[in-house]
Amino acid sequence: IVSSLMGVDYLDHRRPLVPGGKKVKDKDGKIGIIMSVLPEQEAVRNWQKGNFSEAEKKLAAEYRAYTSEIDLESVKKQFVKVKESVKECNDIPTLIAVSENYINNPISQQQILAGVIEAFGIDQSLATQIFYRWECSPSKLIKDFAPYFYFTLKIDTVFRLGLVFNLITTRSTNKIDSEYLYYLPYCNIFSSRDK
Repeated sequence: IVSSLMGVDYLDHRRPLVPGGKKVKDKDGKIGIIMSVLPEQEAVRNWQKGNFSEAEKKLAAEYRAYTSEIDLESVKKQFVKVKESVKECNDIPTLIAVSENYINNPISQQQILAGVIEAFGIDQSLATQIFYRWECSPSKLIKDFAPYFYFTLKIDTVFRLGLVFNLITTRSTNKIDSEYLYYLPYCNIFSSRDK
C-alpha cells in the first residue's frame, strides 16, 4: 500500500513482490530465480500435518486475543452518517456502487488520503513525500494516483459501509477475512472454504 502511494504500483504486472528469491544461472547461461521456503510456508506445511510448536500455540492464543478486541460496532458507528445520504442499499452490487461514489468524490480525495495516512501511522517523512507526489500529480483522483491503494481502499470502504447497511455482520474476524481480498489482483484463482 505504501509503495502504491509512493508511485510504485505492480497492478499492471499482476505480480506480487515475493521475498526470498535468489538469482542463479544454469550451465547454458540462462538466468532464473530459486525461491527459498519462507518461514510462513514451512509453518503452514507443519500445521497441515498437525504439528504445532509451543511458539505457534502461543501465537494462536495471541491471535485469538487480538481478534476478540476488534470492535466492529464502533467502526459501524463511525460511518453511519453515510447512510443518511443514501436512499437504499440492500445488496452487494449496490453497496459497491455506493462505496465507489463515496471514495471517488473529487472534493474529499485529499481528506481521504490524509485520513488513511494517519490511520496507517505512516512515517512523517514518507507522508511528506506522498503529499508532494499528490500535489505534483496531474490527476487528483486516488484511483489514478495509486491504483493498488485505491483497490484496498475500496475493499475497506465496502466492508465498513457493509456493516452500516447490515450486509456484513460485526463478527470480529470478518475484518481480517476481508483483508484476503487484497491479494485478488495477483491471483488467477482464489479459493476459500470460509462462508
